[in-house]
Amino acid sequence: MDEKKPVCFVVSDGRLFAFRFCDSSFGSKWAGLWEGKRKILEYWAFRAGDEWLSPDKSAGFSLDQESQRAEISFGAARETCGFWREQGFRSRLRLSAPARIGMEICFDLRDSHENATGREYEVASFGSGTLVVRTKGEGGRSAEVRGLDGFEIRETAKRTHRPGNAADALGWKYFHEEEEDCFSVILESSADLSEAGFLVPLPPRAARQEFPRAQDLYRFSDPEVSGFFSHAVSQMRTFLQDTPAGTLGFAAGHPYFLDFWTRDACLSVPGLVRLGLFEDASRILSAIAAVQREDGCIPNIVSDAPDYASADATPLWLLALHDYCSFSGERGFLSKEALLAASFFNRTDVDKDGLSETDRGSVFEPLPHSTTWMDSIERTGRACEVQFLWGEAIRSLGRLHGSEELCAKGEGILRRAENLLWKEEWGYFLDCVGGPSENLKSSNILFALANSSVSPARAAASLAVLESDEFTRQWGITTASARNTNYGAGDGYHTGAVWNLLTALMSIAEFRAGRAEAGMKYLRILKRNFGRRCAEALDEVYDGQGNPQGAVNQAWSVCLLPRIFDDGILGMRPLAHESVVEFSPALPRDFSNVRRKDLRANGDRLEVFLERTSSGRHYLDVSGLRRNSLRFFPPRGTDKVFAGGHVVPGNRPVLVKGKGNVRIEWTLAGRPQ
Repeated sequence: MDEKKPVCFVVSDGRLFAFRFCDSSFGSKWAGLWEGKRKILEYWAFRAGDEWLSPDKSAGFSLDQESQRAEISFGAARETCGFWREQGFRSRLRLSAPARIGMEICFDLRDSHENATGREYEVASFGSGTLVVRTKGEGGRSAEVRGLDGFEIRETAKRTHRPGNAADALGWKYFHEEEEDCFSVILESSADLSEAGFLVPLPPRAARQEFPRAQDLYRFSDPEVSGFFSHAVSQMRTFLQDTPAGTLGFAAGHPYFLDFWTRDACLSVPGLVRLGLFEDASRILSAIAAVQREDGCIPNIVSDAPDYASADATPLWLLALHDYCSFSGERGFLSKEALLAASFFNRTDVDKDGLSETDRGSVFEPLPHSTTWMDSIERTGRACEVQFLWGEAIRSLGRLHGSEELCAKGEGILRRAENLLWKEEWGYFLDCVGGPSENLKSSNILFALANSSVSPARAAASLAVLESDEFTRQWGITTASARNTNYGAGDGYHTGAVWNLLTALMSIAEFRAGRAEAGMKYLRILKRNFGRRCAEALDEVYDGQGNPQGAVNQAWSVCLLPRIFDDGILGMRPLAHESVVEFSPALPRDFSNVRRKDLRANGDRLEVFLERTSSGRHYLDVSGLRRNSLRFFPPRGTDKVFAGGHVVPGNRPVLVKGKGNVRIEWTLAGRPQ
């Protein structure tokens, strides 16, 4: 696999986002400045004196995630583009010596699903440094650019072009490059200037929390891993997106997954929850619940005309809601909607065998795509991950609300699914029972393994298969076994491509199973993938040669990282219904210690320090316990545990009821005491 520098970047403030290439080019129809799914600017360029600062003259690139600004250098000239708080998106050129500056600003007022629209444009007004361009005709659109004081318009022209040369040359799949039309306005300064630029003002913003500094929350003893982790977690902010209704929504990925996909949002919300972004998480969960169907079904896409063709959106929403309630301590949040959603399972159990069918039809709207996350292939029948997601969701809801009936129902679904889908001769799970995928192996069992929904023996056997060359590549976990008869069929998207989503789930599953070294292996793969194509981002997928494909900045690829640390390495889980915080740590040999600050759990704000000394002793220090007690599950091979002034055997959990600061110490069998 080639080690490459990033070739593109995304900056976003939730209202507007820009996608651009690091050499300053706009080599895709998806490049430019967007407000949600509506494009504003196709491209922009600067001239210093008589020389246009074209991509072949670019000499360097950097990105500041905190400010969401990028800088592109052209020798002595530098362009900074990004967001200025509560002002807007700005692109500004700075020169080492004053010169006459020219600008070309190219407008493209279209929706994301449109290409060449045939719209005619005109300058509606230009004065006091503000330029307004609009489309002609009834119901036209307009865009405003400010900060043009001291500039005059020299030329306007309608352009028809095909911008996707760079994306095509790089072999990027799924971008579907087409011809565009746009409206170019060329301006020039009336005097020599040392800096100039333009500003696109921001629309009103939906309420949201201040995003935390990730480097303050997560620390590894290896500074290089700490740097990767904090930068990757910081990228989560780019997916919080205002909806047309003025509420907070979620973008699945840039530059083209701009819809509010429930599945993607619900796999990502637990990451927001672990950062303490409870208000943002609750707004997203509430926006989804607002379009819940009368029978409890959660939509596939949140919009004015919701799409309900998803077999997994409802249990994923329940699991995300459970995470929110457990961490925030707000156990009654959306409880009515949650119980209605849980009852929807009964409708999906069409043949009343206690499992959920994924067929399209009366339950899921008959749209032209499959109802599981692998929507490019048919997976009718009883899809593996759907059963385990439903079982875990209903069991978790039962625990949260103290319902023995729901707990038993969830347990029953999990056990039936495990027994039906387990294939003894493989030592692994079937992808589906019924339908064309019945005798195929997929990595979909990872959704269950990451939630510890599978019995330990079968979980260990499944992880061993996933670790083998059937599923593991240099750049991560594939969707399907290399031994499947249809491996790589079609474009390989769901039949053999590698997904960072699956690699992250694999890391969580390994850590939660106590396999710390294997968990670290997959975390290091994510570290290696980080920024390969898009600066400070993780890609959607990789093809058979390890080339990045699909979305350049995919939400669930990075939003699962907090779960790797909190659920995996710390083995942390808040039980709001018991006022207990559990820890089952799995510290890899790579690190002597890890530290987690401001971990908010059921009303407490915790600081956690996990350490292994050179003598072989292990320590877990947890401070900030006020409302909760601590339950500790010793790692496998533990000899003795020292907690609360007592020494206990290392083969059973320890409950410490003391408040404030708690220290747990343990030793492994065969190590010095």
